[in-house]
Amino acid sequence: MDVKKTQRTNKTQNNNVKKAVTFPKIGDVLENRFQITEILGEGAFSVSYKVFDQSIKLDKALKVFGLYTEVFYNLTEIRKEANIYKTVTHDNVPIFYELYESDYVFFEMEYINGSNLRTLLNKGIEKKDKIDIALQLSQALYQLHFCEVEHKDLKPENILIGENQKV
Repeated sequence: MDVKKTQRTNKTQNNNVKKAVTFPKIGDVLENRFQITEILGEGAFSVSYKVFDQSIKLDKALKVFGLYTEVFYNLTEIRKEANIYKTVTHDNVPIFYELYESDYVFFEMEYINGSNLRTLLNKGIEKKDKIDIALQLSQALYQLHFCEVEHKDLKPENILIGENQKV
């Protein structure tokens, strides 16, 4: 596979450069089926992408953990997390499809077409919509915690609101 790569430097807590992280770029195809069309977000250990699944002609999301994930993440923990996500079924939690371990380690997930909560708050939303979002979010978090999933980076930028106002 001829994949163009993007490098990013991560730093340790005391700002010492740790190592350059390599991620795929827009236009790349992973697993001969997922064509990257957009970067959805970047975290400390991963990049989330919107991809087009060429095998079933459907948009999906991938969370890619970079080429040297084991430096920051324990691969055993990623596998454990994937197995837990497979058990979560809730209307307000994106569907987890599969964990891949090849050129990259990544999660294949349902793509949510919409905006993040930060964008909506900046535009201004009505009080009743804020209450509805809070209720849906609390239901999703309850289900995640019930399944032993701990969301470690909960913030408005990581809360997606679909076109139908579904969290």
